[in-house]
Amino acid sequence: MFVSGNLMSYAALLYLAFGIVAAVVLKYFVLSETIRKPKKNTILILGTTKSGKTTLWAYFRYHRLIPTQTSMEKNEVEKPIHCKEKSVVLHLMDIPGHPKLRNEFHDYTPITKGIIFMVNSSTLKSDIQEVGENLYDVLADKHVQKLEIPILVACHKQDLKGSLDRSDVENILAQEIDKLRSTRQSSLQKHDNDHGNNNGDGDDDADETTEFLGFENKKFSFEDLVNHVTFVESGTRYKNEDFGGFSDINEWVVELFD
Repeated sequence: MFVSGNLMSYAALLYLAFGIVAAVVLKYFVLSETIRKPKKNTILILGTTKSGKTTLWAYFRYHRLIPTQTSMEKNEVEKPIHCKEKSVVLHLMDIPGHPKLRNEFHDYTPITKGIIFMVNSSTLKSDIQEVGENLYDVLADKHVQKLEIPILVACHKQDLKGSLDRSDVENILAQEIDKLRSTRQSSLQKHDNDHGNNNGDGDDDADETTEFLGFENKKFSFEDLVNHVTFVESGTRYKNEDFGGFSDINEWVVELFD
């Protein structure tokens, strides 16, 4: 009986030790995953110059319209927002629209919850090439697609005469991206041929950060993207709304965190 009792005690100790080790290992993996996995609370505001990016950023920060000017540096702020069942600290970042600076957004995709792409609806027809190229670079970014980051296209400055509505903006941008897709694909194929990529002798880094948009042999459509793309209208004096004409944008942001 004495030996049997000792064996039972020994077995109990083994089970206890095993349980403690398992708990420690589990806690380690949970903590490691938490540390390794970045917190996604960032909303990037992108677009070309004079599209309304800084105005939107300032409104989120100060809850009022203030005079802004073209920025050559990023603006960022952390602000609490109230969702349906919780309060979230939002990291809002306005990336400059200058051609040499706008691609800085690549650095922040790992922590990005959503992207707001601002479009000046009153000048889109004349600015379509620049706006189209900027949006193409965002949509085709390998990390934006891999993480399936939701994108909101804000058809801004609806309060100005001659502004295009969101349906027209979507159609014009889709047509421009369809053209860009063809020209860039042709350019890439030419690069491959010139550098002997088909033989494994060339530079494989030419298109390492971008992905093909949509489906081959089919006209481009925003619906074919892995990212969910939403179009809304906005303006500083649009429809006399309480949120400075940005209510649809604010609603979209809140829904991301619900």
